[in-house]
Amino acid sequence: RGDRPVDQILDGVPINNDYDQNELKLTVDWSLTGKTKFQFLGGLVDRQHDQIPQRDFRRFNARSNFNWMPTGKTNVILSAWRENNAQAFVTTSYTVNRGISLAGSLAATSKITLQGNMRYEKRDFEGDMVFGPQRQDTDKSVSLALVYKPTMSWVLNAALSRNTRDSNSQNFQFESNSLSLTGQYEF
Repeated sequence: RGDRPVDQILDGVPINNDYDQNELKLTVDWSLTGKTKFQFLGGLVDRQHDQIPQRDFRRFNARSNFNWMPTGKTNVILSAWRENNAQAFVTTSYTVNRGISLAGSLAATSKITLQGNMRYEKRDFEGDMVFGPQRQDTDKSVSLALVYKPTMSWVLNAALSRNTRDSNSQNFQFESNSLSLTGQYEF
């Protein structure tokens, strides 16, 4: 049960976004070999809103991961998904997200790990399209990171990333480049 404590106000009219959601899912976690693993989570998701039936959906969601560990120091993960993201946006009640990603890591030494990630996702803003045509976004990202663990308690991370979004609504398009330096102490 999803209870939204604050009503959404649309043209001065309060709208209750409470809903009931039921899911029937299948989980598969299969070690194909000592170095490969396949994971799958998928099934039917049914969401029924109390007040506005245009926001209801009954869809198949799925996510799969293929993990390959060719050596004790390398790891590659290929992921694909088709999922409803039922966040409450101003212009729609949910999105349908379809994507693929490829991530890899190499433990260069016992203290240094290199990581890379590429991700591509299409997002269709469905549900009640109150504000005009259905918005569609395509997000692409690439990142590289260096993780340094000088002691058991300290982790230092340096990462570079590039993100782009193409959209049929020009206000939501962007390109960004970022550099992050983080540190973490665990006790």
